[in-house]
Amino acid sequence: MTKDAIITEAKMLPADERQQAAEALWNAGEEAYELTRADKVILDARLKKMREHPETAISYEELRARLFSSGLSDCIFRTFSRRISPGY
Repeated sequence: MTKDAIITEAKMLPADERQQAAEALWNAGEEAYELTRADKVILDARLKKMREHPETAISYEELRARLFSSGLSDCIFRTFSRRISPGY
């Protein structure tokens, strides 16, 4: 089965089953999402900038509101929120 066929089939699932499938796929590939050295450099630079200019940071609640208003699915957001470190 091709990727496109799988996606087409998944779109026909009820919303709760699509959510479960998306979460299972995301969690199954966890090792594939290792940060590269370049990614770490970018994140370190952004963290430094945020610490130097905390007035530009937004709260977790604001981030969540922006992501949901942009149409990001709940299951993906929950997955990300479990993986980020609190306090940053």
